[in-house]
Amino acid sequence: MSKYQEAKRVVREYFDAMENATHENVAEVLKAHTSEDYLWRGVYPFREQEGAEAAAEVFWAPLMKSMTRMQRRQDIFIGGENEVTSGEIWVMSMGHFMVYSMLNT
Repeated sequence: MSKYQEAKRVVREYFDAMENATHENVAEVLKAHTSEDYLWRGVYPFREQEGAEAAAEVFWAPLMKSMTRMQRRQDIFIGGENEVTSGEIWVMSMGHFMVYSMLNT
């Protein structure tokens, strides 16, 4: 497996784990896939959160609790060499969240 495919495999495992996470266990899922010095950055009012526990408490758990039928749709997924830091591989993903509703008709 190429180094880029291996890096993308790691990110896909993280995405799969987050897809199956709940608001109760999202902190543990994040801890399993991030480093001790994990820094999560989001828009206002979430801003910077230091560590998986803080990111889960401030952003992910409330989001997952309020939108129980949420799905992440991936549009772009690429990996490549970082031109600034030689030998470092970056993986980038872009997409959006969708919420499905079930209407009784």
